[in-house]
Amino acid sequence: RRTQCREGANRMRKLFRYFLQLDDFLSAIFVIVLVAITNLAVFMRFVVGKPLTWSEEMGIALFIFIAFIGMSSVTKADAHLKIDLLIGRFPRKVENVLELFRKLIMIFVLVVVFIYYGIGLMGISVNKMLPVTKIPYSYLDVALPIGAALSLIHLVRKIVKQFKDKGDGMST
Repeated sequence: RRTQCREGANRMRKLFRYFLQLDDFLSAIFVIVLVAITNLAVFMRFVVGKPLTWSEEMGIALFIFIAFIGMSSVTKADAHLKIDLLIGRFPRKVENVLELFRKLIMIFVLVVVFIYYGIGLMGISVNKMLPVTKIPYSYLDVALPIGAALSLIHLVRKIVKQFKDKGDGMST
């Protein structure tokens, strides 16, 4: 019985590790598809002489997903733009508090701006369609809450790790 529980837990950990890489995988796929569509559109327009009418809309849609799903990858790597002018000028305990404060502000922005208003934007734009492909705008807007939710997972994991590594998360 214990072995089955342990195997189940190991499978869940492995599945979660794959889930944590989902943003990187999706971003890479979207970039590859965007480059392929762009190259195909150029070829069709200038070599064949028959432009693809849908390529611009698809490129914009992919770029939106690359930006917001990629936001999650950036959060995971903690590679957001930061002003590090003051880093190293405070005691370690103060820096830990400031780092926690920065992460809490990011959580607030993710939840309120990207998730809450992103879902609201989807509701507003449900009847609007892209002119050529007739794809609803809400399909594009879903990138905001998805990217924010993935970012939120990475951010919460970082906060939990900060507290685990440092005991209370604030000690030196």
